[in-house]
This record gives sequence, C-alpha cells and structure tokens, in this order.
Amino acid sequence: MLGRLVWAVLLIVGLPVLSFAAHVHWMGDYSAARQKAHSTHKPLMVLLIKAGQKYSRDIVQQQFMDQPYIDSINKHFIPVMIGDGVKMSYPIEMYYTTKFPTLFLVDSEKELFLHAPLYGKEIEGIGKVISAIIPKK
Repeated sequence: MLGRLVWAVLLIVGLPVLSFAAHVHWMGDYSAARQKAHSTHKPLMVLLIKAGQKYSRDIVQQQFMDQPYIDSINKHFIPVMIGDGVKMSYPIEMYYTTKFPTLFLVDSEKELFLHAPLYGKEIEGIGKVISAIIPKK
C-alpha cells in the first residue's frame, strides 16, 4: 500500500524511470517518515507539490536528480514528498502553504524549522542550503 502511494505521487509529478539516476529517496507517508526521522535522529525534508503542476515536476527533476548534493540529502535527511491531492495525515498547520512547490527542512525531534521554507524558485538554491545545514566533519 505504502509503496504504491509513493509511486503514485512520483507518477503524478511525471518522474521518469530512475534506475540509473542519482535521485532523492522520497517517502510518501509523513507519519512513517517522521518515525524514521526520530529513530535515526535525522531531520525531515518535506516537499509539498501540486499534482499535475509542470513547475512542481520540473523542480523535482531539476533539483532532486543528478545533482552533487543528492547523496548528502539521502545521508543526512529523511525526505518525504506530499502531493496536494494526497489524503495522508500530516500536520497541515505546520506545513501550510498556498505556493507550490514548497520545501521545509525540519528538526524532527523539536519540530522546528532548520531554515525558512523555500517556495518555488527558491528551491533552486537547495544545494547551498543543504551545505549550510549539514554538520561539517
């Protein structure tokens, strides 16, 4: 069921088959993602998209595939993608937006934003934001 939901969300935004591309490992269930974030002590990366919106699809394809920071996202965050038409439970009051796509980076334990939400074109700067948030070795 959950696997079907994740693929349904990816198909809604029109992602191609990703067998060889470096891509973010999106979850489609906020509750499961939050539980995983708690157990792994990682922050959440919550992407809210509008189903069928070309710009949402373009952002996913251009910013979350084949970019140098993809491995860092997969290593340091629990990414979850939520479509506006998906009837899954998530705290809408925390992630309320009227602009799509919107990206939230959230401390999963304290439920505080690690960075101001990124709206639309601002998401194109995600590489710099990720670099600033990830702890330096």
